[in-house]
Amino acid sequence: MAEPKNGQPESDRIEGALHPRETPEVFGHLNAIAAFAAARRSARLAHGFILDGPRGVGKATLAYSFARQLLRNGKEDGAADRLITEGSHPDLLALKRPYDHKTKRLKTVLTVDEVRRIIPFFGATAALGGYRVVIVDAADDMNAGAANALLKSLEEPPSRAVLFLIAHNSGRLLPTLHSRCVSLTLDPLSDDDVHKALAAQPSLQSADVAVKAFALRHAAGSAGRAMAMLNGPAAALIDLEKLLDRLPDIDFGKLQALAARLGGGRVLADFQMGADLIETWIEKRLRAEASTAPAASGALARLAEVWENTRARNSATESLNLDREQALFATVVELADALSSPRRPLVSTR
Repeated sequence: MAEPKNGQPESDRIEGALHPRETPEVFGHLNAIAAFAAARRSARLAHGFILDGPRGVGKATLAYSFARQLLRNGKEDGAADRLITEGSHPDLLALKRPYDHKTKRLKTVLTVDEVRRIIPFFGATAALGGYRVVIVDAADDMNAGAANALLKSLEEPPSRAVLFLIAHNSGRLLPTLHSRCVSLTLDPLSDDDVHKALAAQPSLQSADVAVKAFALRHAAGSAGRAMAMLNGPAAALIDLEKLLDRLPDIDFGKLQALAARLGGGRVLADFQMGADLIETWIEKRLRAEASTAPAASGALARLAEVWENTRARNSATESLNLDREQALFATVVELADALSSPRRPLVSTR
């Protein structure tokens, strides 16, 4: 597996996993693959494609697969594939959120300066005499200036030039971008395809069977989500689920430790996975309560209130960069209070 360049994080790579350009096989998405094959057979291939779908279902892997088909230039000797895998193909440009050397972090947006790299790229002749391909991962990350710069590139694209725009939420893209691109919608993966995608990752070969089963159960059709768990806080998430299952009883010491593990570090994804687990747990509990309790049940109403509070708290914590550890701790305490009977405030020993 190729290492991130200069040891820097890459916004288009899940830590510990193969980069999409290094992933040799696409799992699922047969409709999108067939649609692209039909487009290639047509008289005129579109200059832009939007690969739209949830995070972690393999949109970038599919984009690189399409790029390989175009850049092989009718040859099957593997030279183009090897250059793509190494990230050194002269006719492939990958645009993503750049690394900020001042802050030592990835920038929060895909900048206009990054997108403007398309201008000299499209202005030059294809080095290997075939197509020129641009992959934007993710197009959702573009700020307004970057989106407009990209739009200009699509207004008058050169011949044999194709852009693949990866979108986790294509509704955020400019309508004019949609009008100039062919949209390919990718659905969540089947459990079998998620399992195959995990099996193809060298770093996960030695993963504990029980931990892998947990990740599969919570993947929600996203191989990327399962990989992020297995390469990150899977053990803490398992303990968090066990703690939730014992509510309204709480081991405050364990809760504090879990909140610190998932929310106290600099990795936002760990907090997001913890927050998502809690939200999913509440959803399941709400459905269970609704199937047995009257609609006007006080317990059901309290749980629904916690659900709304949890979503609002998690959203504000991410967008305003609030205390993640405190957000997780407060959510579980509020949830325990709602589930206690009779209802009484729990005294935190934190």
